[in-house]
Amino acid sequence: MEQPMTPIAPIQKSIRASSAPLASLCAASQTPDPLVVASGGKQADLGSAGHETLACRLTGREFDIGDIASKYEVDRDELAVTAAWLWSSWLKVSEYFPVPRSEVPLEYTDEPNAFRLTGTIDVLSDCDGLRILDAKTGYLDMDFSAQLRAYSLLALKNNPDHDRVYAAVLHMRNRKFLPVSDGREHGYYYRDELERWWDDFAKHLRSGAYNSGKHCQYCRRSTTCPKITGELVQARRVLTEQLIEGTAEQIAELLPNDPVELGRIGVMVHDALSLFDKRSKVWKEALKTRINAAGGEVPDGNGRKLVVVKQEQHPLKATRDSLSYALSVVPVEQFDDVFGIGKGALEKAIKATAGRGQKKAVWEETLQKFEAMGCVETKTIERLEVHQVASQLEESHEHGDSAV
Repeated sequence: MEQPMTPIAPIQKSIRASSAPLASLCAASQTPDPLVVASGGKQADLGSAGHETLACRLTGREFDIGDIASKYEVDRDELAVTAAWLWSSWLKVSEYFPVPRSEVPLEYTDEPNAFRLTGTIDVLSDCDGLRILDAKTGYLDMDFSAQLRAYSLLALKNNPDHDRVYAAVLHMRNRKFLPVSDGREHGYYYRDELERWWDDFAKHLRSGAYNSGKHCQYCRRSTTCPKITGELVQARRVLTEQLIEGTAEQIAELLPNDPVELGRIGVMVHDALSLFDKRSKVWKEALKTRINAAGGEVPDGNGRKLVVVKQEQHPLKATRDSLSYALSVVPVEQFDDVFGIGKGALEKAIKATAGRGQKKAVWEETLQKFEAMGCVETKTIERLEVHQVASQLEESHEHGDSAV
């Protein structure tokens, strides 16, 4: 697909450390925008609520789990689980952070680069060297090294007597303690390398350049981003030119037989449809946000209106009692229709209880038992993916040939 011309965004003068991962991928994501969609969502709110419970426990403040759940508008039971996991995870690593301070707000103004960096560090200890901990309650679906560097720089700039800082991530979902893992010893960041990183990062931010990709789903500006708008216009042009009306079988008959031509059209249409699919989800969330603020419905001026319909769902929770009762009332021949086992969730649960170095073996043993019971099915699914074709030079190396 032909790429539209990349615009340049106005410069943003201030940045939060938590925005550094997204900013490192797209400098324009930090540009102020009058029309933005609230980002984060339920999981982000749950994480913020969980962090508050951890801060209360670390400082000895009493708290009511129900009050905090109401404050962040999250489910009380979910918050209770998150809070318990955060605290148990913290207890495993607390010895590395003596006399910890929690939720420490810091700021650094870089006058030569005309930027201000701010951030709130989850846990900071300066009793035995400078140490920081960033607690993650969500999925590690982005590279958070820029955020950890930003926190480390803030800690050093506000503690001039230190030249290095120990930085680590506590990942609640995987119960993992992740020190700095980019080749350095003992998880330390040093002042001189962080200052070099910040100079490069500030230069990147000043460029204001747009860069679209998977990270756009986390950006508050995604609904108004001119880079995405340009790509959508191009995608619409591709779909208008290439899409054919009819059933899947009829369209397949009309597609070209030449593999290269089929691939060219296929990749264009695949990319365009994927882009529209991703953007449609963002736009629907944006519309729901604004329509809810307008009272739940808005007219279109032509006899129709757009309405946010709320529907309560009542999923059944799997407990020992509920499963026992269900097993007693459901005929055996209907078990496959009624009951299911989440393989991914089961694997995580099994591995979480296994000893160090035994996780893979314990899971394989569990699978073998299910296979022996005839409870493992094999299904084949097909999906379209766009892969990079290896160059002739790469292929020659792969087959052990020498390039001339």
